[in-house]
Amino acid sequence: MDLDTSLQFVKGIGPARAEMLAAKGLLTISDLLYYAPFRYEDRRNVKTIAMLAPGEKAAVVARVASAKMSGYKRKALGLFEVIFRDESGKDLLARWFHGERYVDSLTPDTRVALFGKVELDRSSGNRMMIQPEIEVLSDSDDEADSTLHSGRVVAVYEATGRITTRVFRSLLNRILDEVQMPDDPLPESVRSTWARRSWAFDD
Repeated sequence: MDLDTSLQFVKGIGPARAEMLAAKGLLTISDLLYYAPFRYEDRRNVKTIAMLAPGEKAAVVARVASAKMSGYKRKALGLFEVIFRDESGKDLLARWFHGERYVDSLTPDTRVALFGKVELDRSSGNRMMIQPEIEVLSDSDDEADSTLHSGRVVAVYEATGRITTRVFRSLLNRILDEVQMPDDPLPESVRSTWARRSWAFDD
């Protein structure tokens, strides 16, 4: 594969996803590489639930222990509540207003990465996140794939069709690993100068 390869021939895309990407003007590998995220999110603060402190923003990987929709008959006003639990044995309550979109995906034992501001639920005493960002993780995800979506500064892309921001990150990571990239047009003298400046700045 090279930069001019059609996206439908990239592993993990295929004709159906290629059509969704084409709707955003993304036709080739080059188009996808230049598709800029609309923001970045710092998810380097990864903790167990037991380590979470009210007031901080943090990322957590946990499983759904239970879930319920309050006022389910009035979906427009529905409050979706999920209790997550991790290896620390502690619970994290998450709440989404108008959260009916999560009913089918956040079922018991589903593995999820959450990112949000930590609060304290006064009624239960549990740690809580309101409207956290989430990524549903497959049990087949290896550690490298899981840490692609948490534990680092992650790019957040505008979804298109069923292609979520998580899918965008996975596709771009695969492309950067597998596609033969062109030689850097900058001379080695320029690249080495900037590298030395970067090291000096880090120190």
